[in-house]
Amino acid sequence: MDLDELLARQLQHAELAEAPQAPSGGRTRQEQEKVQLLGAIESGLDLCSKCEDEELQALALSLIPLDELADSAKRTKQLNQQEGSNAAGGRVLDVQDYLACELMQWFKRSFFKWVNAPPCAFCGSKTTGAGVQPPNQEERAFQASRTEIYCCSVCSSITRFPRFNDVGKLLETRKGRCGEFANAALLCCRAIGLTARYIWDSEDHVWTEYWSDALQRWVHMDFCEAAWDKSLLYEGGWKKKLKYVLAICPTSVVDVTARYTRQYAVVSQRRAVPDSWLQAQAQTVTQQLRASLPPGVLRALELRDVSEQLELLGRATEQSPLSAEEAAGLKGRQTGDDAWKRARGEDGDACKTSGLQPESSRSSTPAATMWRPLPMRQEHDEYVDVPSGPTSVCARAGRLMGGACRASGE
Repeated sequence: MDLDELLARQLQHAELAEAPQAPSGGRTRQEQEKVQLLGAIESGLDLCSKCEDEELQALALSLIPLDELADSAKRTKQLNQQEGSNAAGGRVLDVQDYLACELMQWFKRSFFKWVNAPPCAFCGSKTTGAGVQPPNQEERAFQASRTEIYCCSVCSSITRFPRFNDVGKLLETRKGRCGEFANAALLCCRAIGLTARYIWDSEDHVWTEYWSDALQRWVHMDFCEAAWDKSLLYEGGWKKKLKYVLAICPTSVVDVTARYTRQYAVVSQRRAVPDSWLQAQAQTVTQQLRASLPPGVLRALELRDVSEQLELLGRATEQSPLSAEEAAGLKGRQTGDDAWKRARGEDGDACKTSGLQPESSRSSTPAATMWRPLPMRQEHDEYVDVPSGPTSVCARAGRLMGGACRASGE
């Protein structure tokens, strides 16, 4: 990567970090962070609303080899049962959990492509970054936040790389970075019937969580990294200094920062916004989102809320250092080229080279947090295909409302 491309990446990082907030205009840091948080909630709810669109879910479902993934999930569960490794935190995993992992593997290996610098649109040669421009009218129609400009090293032609947010368009382009990955992944999760939500990190990353009926908790899933249930990946592996992590879905907004740190007290000191203000905003929005829900659905969501709040409280108040096994399983960022990861400070090398030890806090179920339900089945960084068959477990996913899987009998 040359200096121009590295500069473009750094500009991208700065713009992403500032995207949800308006110009400061003399605001205090607390006021700026409040604007950023409210903007993130608004944009996250807009995305989640689009992912509930039945036509978009049907389109996504038509692209997903669901029967193959479901059959592979059943085979993996049976294999793990035979080997006695089908439990996490005292609970037995269901096909739903294996299906979530199968979807993530397929998405990463076969469906979506990570883009460092796009090839030349004219001759296919390598390009280098030449800056960032506002999107044009056609790109804005598909919610492009900005457009990166690249120059071909052979023919000197200009290639535009609009950063689309429209999930329908992403099913067509099937490429991008963490933002595009998370947006399209959320739609795919909903299309196959997973109860999933969008996770926004104020320090410039996004991913998903899904509700596991077997584990009775929300499970971290990062489709960029093919990481399942590794909530400490960003702090422990990437060495990110977390501040705010919000979970957003059509029925709730929750501050889930405590799930992703072992040093919640330190994280709280980085915040300019009081926890009480953020909790009040999240509760107000959640109440509005649930105002018209049937009593039975509302009761089920409230019980789930109680379970999650107890988990988050435990993670925020108890402290324990990372075990050697946990630390060994947390790597620096895998996606993106090396220079880009170093520029963002997400390669994990800062801790390794300086001799720093992982910072401490806790996890309510450490073993389950780091436990993986199945091997990612990689050979030399390539995924190995699994024999597939004609089985669909869409009905096992337990969706709460709407969606393209309605005919499957949720």
